[in-house]
Amino acid sequence: MSITMSYEEYNRMQEFAKQFVAKKGGITMLQVEMNGYKRIRKNEARRLYNEGIAVYILPCKVYPDDNHPWIKPYKMENRPFEQTVNEFEYYNCNAETGYYTAYYIREE
Repeated sequence: MSITMSYEEYNRMQEFAKQFVAKKGGITMLQVEMNGYKRIRKNEARRLYNEGIAVYILPCKVYPDDNHPWIKPYKMENRPFEQTVNEFEYYNCNAETGYYTAYYIREE
């Protein structure tokens, strides 16, 4: 069995696969930048939140969209970081939406 594809298709496939490649020190997270949001790691989110920058959270299988009819990015504010994340995961994360929290910031 052989599969043939054009160079353009091959290059697009390679570019897409780069976001899933493990790097030195561990596996990288999926790089998401859409609808004005950029996904960040938890340690970055904690640092930015402590600096007073707005951090938004969603279940990991849900992409950020302000126009989504059911799930919108939740802006963390005025509460301890870990408490907010723990409560959010308890009430919002499940098999359908994802078992852990994804962190986003607004891109300007």
